[in-house]
Amino acid sequence: MARSYGQLGRLAQDRGDHAQAQQEYSRALAIREQLGDQHGMATIHHNLGTVAQMLGDHDEAEHQYRQAINISERIGDQATTAATYAMLGALAYKRRNHHEAERHYRRSIDISERLGNQAQMAAVYSQLGILETDRGGSAVRAITWHVQALAIGLQRGTAQEDSVRHLAMIRGELGPDRFCVLLANATGDTDQAEKITALLDQLDAADRDRR
Repeated sequence: MARSYGQLGRLAQDRGDHAQAQQEYSRALAIREQLGDQHGMATIHHNLGTVAQMLGDHDEAEHQYRQAINISERIGDQATTAATYAMLGALAYKRRNHHEAERHYRRSIDISERLGNQAQMAAVYSQLGILETDRGGSAVRAITWHVQALAIGLQRGTAQEDSVRHLAMIRGELGPDRFCVLLANATGDTDQAEKITALLDQLDAADRDRR
């Protein structure tokens, strides 16, 4: 039954019915608690945090995320721990607490690097790049974070769309010549810099075609 409720929660979440998802996940959690299923409890607390965040209940979201981390760290479920730290980072970012967001993002990356979870690493690198720009930080650091995200994407054959768009914005603000120099410094690899530039050019061309 716990699995069924969890699946119903996921379906409701996917269609944007977050209140219904919250109800279904809560039912699943009650059963997982009765069974003493720590792994299942950690996962559901993470999911409850996500839907609470979507509902705008940030205090409840933080409570659920911390419950997920407490359990997952205790049982050694590093994948859930890394994913939940990333969500705590996103929550802190939404609250405009940039220092806290960076701390959580970096914790997620540390764990994801040990696990070799490149998809998680790329997503968080991209978020760190966005964070750096949003708080008026260093363009060099923002570019470096996005380059790290895209390096993984290029290896995997999947571009990190957020990073491509934000790098395009930075290029527009700095100008192509200054951006080219910073990109070359960030990559340290002419071939990679050319591939990233090609992605940005493709995005610019697609945007022009839509106008």
